[in-house]
Amino acid sequence: MVSFAVSDPTHYYALLVIPWVCLILGWTYVVNDEKISSFWYLVANPPIGVIVLSWAELILLIALGVETFIYADLAKGH
Repeated sequence: MVSFAVSDPTHYYALLVIPWVCLILGWTYVVNDEKISSFWYLVANPPIGVIVLSWAELILLIALGVETFIYADLAKGH
């Protein structure tokens, strides 16, 4: 937007949009701050079910990686 405004002297009116965009984004942040803070609390302290499922997913991914490695090796004839 700034490059558009300074590219031509007749486009300087575009700089008047910047304060309104900042106001809207700032107001949105202030209004949703409580929701955002509670979200990051959940990210920092996930429920035990999420931890268990994450470990199960990691174990399955490792098993799949090992299986892929073995079958890829067998496909080469080793």
